[in-house]
Formats: sequence, structure tokens, C-alpha cells
Amino acid sequence: MMKAVSRTGSKMLGRKQSQQGSTGSASSISATDASGLTDAQRECVNKMKEANPSVDAATVERFAKARDYKFDTCNKLLQEDIKWREKVKPAEIKQSDCPKALPYGAWRSLGVSTGPRELCKHSKVATIWIQVTLWFPSMYDTEEYIRLAVYFCDRVLTKQAEKVIIIFDMSGWSMGLAFHLPKVLALLSVLQDHYVERLEAALLLRTPAIFSASWNVIKGLMNRATAAAVAFLPTNKAKEAEALAKYVNPAVLPAIYGGSVDGASVPCPNIEGEENFTILTKKGW
Repeated sequence: MMKAVSRTGSKMLGRKQSQQGSTGSASSISATDASGLTDAQRECVNKMKEANPSVDAATVERFAKARDYKFDTCNKLLQEDIKWREKVKPAEIKQSDCPKALPYGAWRSLGVSTGPRELCKHSKVATIWIQVTLWFPSMYDTEEYIRLAVYFCDRVLTKQAEKVIIIFDMSGWSMGLAFHLPKVLALLSVLQDHYVERLEAALLLRTPAIFSASWNVIKGLMNRATAAAVAFLPTNKAKEAEALAKYVNPAVLPAIYGGSVDGASVPCPNIEGEENFTILTKKGW
């Protein structure tokens, strides 16, 4: 069985460790400004703002942080994202652009968690719920799956909150699904290359042992920030519910995870301003 771990192999549900920027150890860092940045980090942010005047300050700062304030690396990532957004046009993706990936309800929003939670730094965080038992990746190509991921990330992060927690219910993962790892890796790229520093946590629960081989491939392509956001939750249901409550308010969690929501009644996509529809219950068309 896979060990229940948090934050890339640290003790289960251990608190996040602070991450040091590229400017050196705590003993060698210069005085920080009001935003908590060192002189070198602030210089990197300012250079990025000058190089990308059309990009808002918050986005520039996220991309700088994502690559440890190394100007050449983080500026390249940002400029690649600008080109990607010009091509993909996230805000223009419609439900009809995901005709086979969306209707089965593998992805649904659980709304916004508010209030203090032990392992969640932000008081307001959107939650996306992904169920492997409703995932039928052989029915569509990787491009459609990317559109699905971007549709959800764009909508919840523009309409609900600045950070997102993704709950992956891994029940039903099979060897056959491993053949669709390119779709999983495409999701990883969307999160860590384009929705930079927006992932509060990725919580994997009810994970079968057979997922271990796929996980070894996936984690090898994660950057440090993404890997630090991943936690495997306990298989014991009582402990699972306790662990989830440290990240997500039980008021928005389905009852099967110890929350108060009837999971079957959660519509798809369940995003404010977006049309909901009845989830298909059978494979095929």
C-alpha cells in the first residue's frame, strides 16, 4: 500500500515548511521590504514588470516566486504563459468545447471554503472535486482534457477565490488508466506552468496501491512548489475525514468524506455564473 504522506514524503499532515528563495540561506539574506522580499527578489520582480508591462503585478509576483526569483528562468516562464494564453484563450473556453470530458461529472466544484483550517494558509479557497470512477479518458483526446482543466481553473480562480484545493478521489484507478498518463501530465503542466502559485493543495484520497507506478512518473515531473502541495490522506475513513477538515470546511464536503453535502446532488460544473446540467451516468453516447 502507498504510505499516507504529506508534502513530498514528510510526516503525514505535517505543516508546510517555509521555502527559501534563490538568494541564499536565512543567514545570508539581506533586509526585506514591506512585502517580505529581499532587495534581490524585489529587483527581479521590478525587472519582470518592466519586461512585461501588460501583465498585472500579482501575476508577475507569482511567476517570480515560482522560479525562486531567478530572472531569466521566471521571465521565460511568464512569457511562455503569455503566448499560451493568446493561443488557448482560457476565458473563452465554453462547456461546448468539452463535449465528452465534462458531462460525466468527473470534475465538479465544491464552492469556497472559508474560515480557519489548520493546514490551509488562506481563509478563502475554492475546491475542485475530481472522481476517478467518473473519468473516462478514452472517450476524448488530450486537447479536450486540457480545455476541461483550463475551463475549471479559469472559472474558479476568477469567480471564486485566488487559491484552489483539488480533491482527487482515486477510487477506481486501474492499470488501464495508466495508459492515459499524458492527460494527467497535461493537467500537471496547466497547474504548474500556467496557474502558477494558485494551487493551495492537491489531496489524494482512497488511493489504491496500483497507483504507485503511475505516481512515480508523475512526481518526477513536478516542480518543488507543486510537489510540496501534494498530500496522500489516510485510508481509514474517520482519519480521512479528520485530515480533510484541516484543509476544507466540512460544510462544502460531500458526506462520503465526513462533510454535510449530499455528493450525488452536487451538479456539474457547480460554478457561479455557469449553467449546470444533469450528470451522465453511463459510458457511451
